[in-house]
Amino acid sequence: MPQVPFDNLYKTLCFIGVFLLVVPTLYLEKESSELKVAIAVLQAEIDYKRAQSDFTFSLDTTKKLAEIKVKNDILSKRVSYIYFFFIGGAWFTLAGGIQWYLKVQKHKDFLLSKEAEAQKVA
Repeated sequence: MPQVPFDNLYKTLCFIGVFLLVVPTLYLEKESSELKVAIAVLQAEIDYKRAQSDFTFSLDTTKKLAEIKVKNDILSKRVSYIYFFFIGGAWFTLAGGIQWYLKVQKHKDFLLSKEAEAQKVA
């Protein structure tokens, strides 16, 4: 029976952890930037109406404002779920990295140092 390459398993755990840390961050950045753009567009529309001395809000402006509020609520709810991804990602990264170092890399470093000492003597 072939031996399972634990080195790859631990590195895989690290990469899964990094993935779980990076992807939610990118998602939050994308969603928040879209929200900021929508707010800026709406603010420009409001400023234009104020400049025209037209203080009535159109149905379209009210609808956009409601959409922004809904997106903001959804994003704030998802942030609480994303914390689980951050915690899981940190755990996978640390667990995989520590296990890789203790069970694989430490032994390889020891063998390499013995090999280097043997070459110095020879």
